[in-house]
Amino acid sequence: MLVAMAAMSACAPSFHSRIATTLDEAGIKLDGTSPLAQPAINREQAVRAARGAAAAHEWRGLVTDVVLVTVSGPGNPRLGWDPSAQPLAYAVSWAGDDFDGFILVSASTGEVLFVTAW
Repeated sequence: MLVAMAAMSACAPSFHSRIATTLDEAGIKLDGTSPLAQPAINREQAVRAARGAAAAHEWRGLVTDVVLVTVSGPGNPRLGWDPSAQPLAYAVSWAGDDFDGFILVSASTGEVLFVTAW
């Protein structure tokens, strides 16, 4: 059973193609994570942080998915975020009447790391 869980969690999450393209352009790569990962921030805290970011961007929509992921890439030097030091994050997907949104929340600090919408 544990092997099956590990195999399932190793799959990279899929996102709307425009969001996937934006992540690719930013050099951010998201991969599945181990079911044994123990983030400091729980799912509910991540959703609260994402809702705050969504409100700041005046998004009117609903959370459609929350996935714990392992992040690699350049991170965000302005925030002092280096994925090699803090690789776990929650990928929060949003849907509104006229957009698809994506917010990446650090699973270590609860800080919003990346926001995009189409």
